[in-house]
Amino acid sequence: MGDDDQHYDQRPVHRRTVDSFYIDRYEVTNAQYKKFVDATGHRPPHSDEAFARNYNWVGGTYPEGKADYPVVLVNWYDAQAYAKWAGKRLPSEAEWEKADRGTDARLFPWGNDPDTARMNTWEQGPGHTMPVGSYLQGASFYGLMDMAGNVWEWVDDWFERYPGNDWPSDKYGQKYKVARGSSWGNVIKYARAANRHWLEPETLSTLIGFRTAMSTK
Repeated sequence: MGDDDQHYDQRPVHRRTVDSFYIDRYEVTNAQYKKFVDATGHRPPHSDEAFARNYNWVGGTYPEGKADYPVVLVNWYDAQAYAKWAGKRLPSEAEWEKADRGTDARLFPWGNDPDTARMNTWEQGPGHTMPVGSYLQGASFYGLMDMAGNVWEWVDDWFERYPGNDWPSDKYGQKYKVARGSSWGNVIKYARAANRHWLEPETLSTLIGFRTAMSTK
């Protein structure tokens, strides 16, 4: 886990043991999230900011034609609530990275080649989200889709330093949550498997969604 050649918060490379687990092959979609909203009365994804105009839900439903697109404008608490309703949970950072890079320390889900045609990032993407699973050649070691690009994905963890990391930062601690995987609005370096992004858990963005996980025991 981690990367010694990138940002200091990804250092040092270290071993982490995780128990067996299941994790969604795809990011949670608008259609899936609507079932949760309808069943619970939870707040539909919406922001009054101008950037959210094309992604806001209106009348309790997602924009037309976007059923299979990843749900966005969900903060960490929304993602956690959905996961609990679905009988699952958010993956840990270690679980997410394991599902992305497998057992051979690859840099991207498919290997070490920074191929922008395999993911929805700023370089070759359309400039917005795409239906989940659109980039078939971008599958991870375990067959998961969109682990690089499309939307950042909330994970369970607070943004904490790795064991052996001495980088001085006031960001560590129980203030920011971690998102993984990068998005359609970010360049490829952020889509590397080890990259970490710290965000206030209340953050709403058209760049952030999530997938869920489940322990096997």
